[in-house]
Amino acid sequence: MGMFTIAVTPKPAAGERQTQLDHTPLQDQLNFNPLGYQTLFRDITDSDQLGTETGYEGKENMWLAYMRYTARTLARQNCVICGHARPGLATHPFALGEGEGWQCILEEFYHSLPNTTLCKALSLIFPEVPPQKAPEGVQAYGGNYSCITGTGKGVNYGRLPPGDCAVNVTMNSTWPIEGKTQTKGVADVWWICGPNRKLTPILKGDWQGTCALASLIIPLTIIDVSSDQLLGIAQLTPDRERMRRGRRSAPWSTEEEIHSNLLGVP
Repeated sequence: MGMFTIAVTPKPAAGERQTQLDHTPLQDQLNFNPLGYQTLFRDITDSDQLGTETGYEGKENMWLAYMRYTARTLARQNCVICGHARPGLATHPFALGEGEGWQCILEEFYHSLPNTTLCKALSLIFPEVPPQKAPEGVQAYGGNYSCITGTGKGVNYGRLPPGDCAVNVTMNSTWPIEGKTQTKGVADVWWICGPNRKLTPILKGDWQGTCALASLIIPLTIIDVSSDQLLGIAQLTPDRERMRRGRRSAPWSTEEEIHSNLLGVP
């Protein structure tokens, strides 16, 4: 951090020699600050650098802020991140497959969370929330889901395509969770059901069908490349010839009348 002071002195009158500063001590000149202004310099931040390089401040541009957040979350360096200008959401198998953590999330939907260290930790990451309407325009993809098949007589949610299920657990009244009505959802966790892979926040009543836990992600492409490699690629790229329009004959006839305006411009 640095600081300097600007001293402002009145203009001398006509015919008057400017001799006052010649006898003013240097320290007094440095301390002279009639307006009290100070200019402070600070170290440039990542946001400042991003704004200088792209012309957009990272705090104001949500797209750039999300790209930076993604790179930092994934601990990626020397890479290029590509994404749509208006990114849409897509489905992805839930991060926890069949196992103790997966069962903790299932039991959280049914409000019967066991008092274990793992389940307590997961309940902080994925807390209970009121059921929210599924967002519009989500692109549903197949994948290796851990599926659950309900055999009740209530709402039929349909069956996921068989190729979507890496594991398929048939649910009964006591296993893998005690069958109760789901009234609350879990943050960032959705149910994906049926042949059309429809999203729903909860499964109501004594449901039937084949569903799976899913997460919503924003599709991105990350390419590992350094700045030196990018500069090398740009230098090796041959210069393209300038685009030129070909000459065309204009429909012209000497016998046609040419009309001019009041200024004589045709």
